[in-house]
Amino acid sequence: KVLVVRGAYHGAAPWCTPTMFGVTEADRANLAYFTYNSIADFDAAVAAAEEHFGKLDVMYNNAGISMADDDGPTNTPREVWERTLQVNVIGVAECCSAGIPALQRAGGGSIVNVASFVAHLGAATPQIAYTASKGAVLSMTREIATVYARENIRANALCPGPIMTPLLAKFL
Repeated sequence: KVLVVRGAYHGAAPWCTPTMFGVTEADRANLAYFTYNSIADFDAAVAAAEEHFGKLDVMYNNAGISMADDDGPTNTPREVWERTLQVNVIGVAECCSAGIPALQRAGGGSIVNVASFVAHLGAATPQIAYTASKGAVLSMTREIATVYARENIRANALCPGPIMTPLLAKFL
């Protein structure tokens, strides 16, 4: 069974909802939507998963915003940098921080962090803060994979390419 709890981090992406794979309707009824405002909220989400399912096997961390004023390196405002890094990097780091101890208690498991193809290639349109943030997620995931491999914890980053979503449509 896999529990994926995706939610708003400091108000970002409020449309995200919990998603479960391989669980019953009764399981779904026992889960709540989490709005993440602090590490305590991540800890609570992990504790709820462990309490309901007995252990945590997989963490799927999908945090991402791309702000309208995210542009090139010379004209992206500092506030855009800070907000983007807070959500896209620190949000994923705090998910990992809360979830890794649960994976250790379970004897291992898997972490899947969502980065982006721009972490490898850069973006065709200027979005320097987003691109840097997804590069950070990719590097962080590699580090986590190396550090926790001996504990049977795998970490991988997905780097999806462009998918027609409302976020992408605003750039086209």
